[in-house]
Amino acid sequence: FIDKSYEEFNEKKFNENDPIFEKQTILLKSITKKQYAELVNLYKKNKKSDDMLSKSFQNFHEKLYELGIIFSFKWMRWYEGDALLKDPHTDYSKLSLLQISMLLTAIFRSDRFDDVSIKQYTENGIIKKMIEQVALRNNLGNE
Repeated sequence: FIDKSYEEFNEKKFNENDPIFEKQTILLKSITKKQYAELVNLYKKNKKSDDMLSKSFQNFHEKLYELGIIFSFKWMRWYEGDALLKDPHTDYSKLSLLQISMLLTAIFRSDRFDDVSIKQYTENGIIKKMIEQVALRNNLGNE
């Protein structure tokens, strides 16, 4: 990014202490087990891992927004998230639900600009790994 001034840089930079993250943590805790189960089941219904145009994948995509899992923050300037997504050794089991929400936001929001983000992270299994963590954290293993 090239900012017009140092002030603009400071205004636009990622701030891990932004109050939005506390609000998002509260929102994620307010999502019921049933709602998380619906999300996981929508993801599982997608027969082909690369079929982003299917109705089931579109329903999954919409559910992410509906539940508020995808939220507004300065994801383009969250360089740690980009590093996590690109590192093949990222252990998603060590990430918080907030971090998973942030990564999903980065993937789905960036797709508006590059049109391949969702496809890439679906095909390489990253989205699946994150949804598996959502399921585990909500004891949805056998549902």
